[in-house]
Amino acid sequence: MGLKYARPLGVSIIAILGFIVAIFLLLAGYAMVDDPSGIAADINDPDVTADDVETAGYITLVIGIFALLMAIGFWLTQTWAWILGILITLAVIGLAAYTLYTIGLEQETYGDAVAVGVGFIILGYLLFDKDVKAAFTD
Repeated sequence: MGLKYARPLGVSIIAILGFIVAIFLLLAGYAMVDDPSGIAADINDPDVTADDVETAGYITLVIGIFALLMAIGFWLTQTWAWILGILITLAVIGLAAYTLYTIGLEQETYGDAVAVGVGFIILGYLLFDKDVKAAFTD
C-alpha cells in the first residue's frame, strides 16, 4: 500500500506525543495496579477505595496499550490509526475529566486539566485539518 500524501508535520508531532503519553499511561497504570492501597491512601478521600484505584489502573493500562498502537499507526500513516486516534483522544479526555470530577483540583490534578485541553486541540486537528484527512484516506 503506497502513501498518497506525505505525513503532515502535525501528525508526526501527535505520533511522538502519543508515544510519550502511552509510556506515561502504562507507567501510571502499572503503579495503580501494583500499589492500589497506597495510592488510595494518598488521595485522602474515604470514598476512593483500593479496588477503585486498581480498576482505574487496569483501564489506564488498556488505554496506554491502545495509545501506543495509535502512535505507531500515526507514524506509519495507517488509515486505522486516524479512527483509533480519535477514540483514544476521547478516552484520555474522559479519563482525565473523570479524575478531575472525582478527585478535583485540590489534589493537584493539574495535569488532568491540561490533558483535557490538549485533548480537545488534538481532536479538533484530527477531525478538521484537510491535510490530516488526506494523509489517512486511501
